[in-house]
Amino acid sequence: MADGWWTFLYGCLGSAVVELLRCLRHIQRGRIPAYYRTKLFWIIQGLVTLAAGGVATGCLQNRNDYLAIYIGVSLPVIIKNFSQKPPELLQ
Repeated sequence: MADGWWTFLYGCLGSAVVELLRCLRHIQRGRIPAYYRTKLFWIIQGLVTLAAGGVATGCLQNRNDYLAIYIGVSLPVIIKNFSQKPPELLQ
């Protein structure tokens, strides 16, 4: 049971690090987008982070920390791509 929690946390960590790096890049450029100041954005980011942890836990039978982090990093990218354009199979 404890391994599942670690997998969940590593999945969440992978997702959170991606958003943190994106935020730092905007700060370095001196152009912080307006959506970073909205509560809705951070609520959705939190839900995506939790979803990444859940997907990592659901997909991995054995504890694999690196793969859990990779799933956490990948899930926001997958969600972003699906939300921007329909899959080619459906066109």
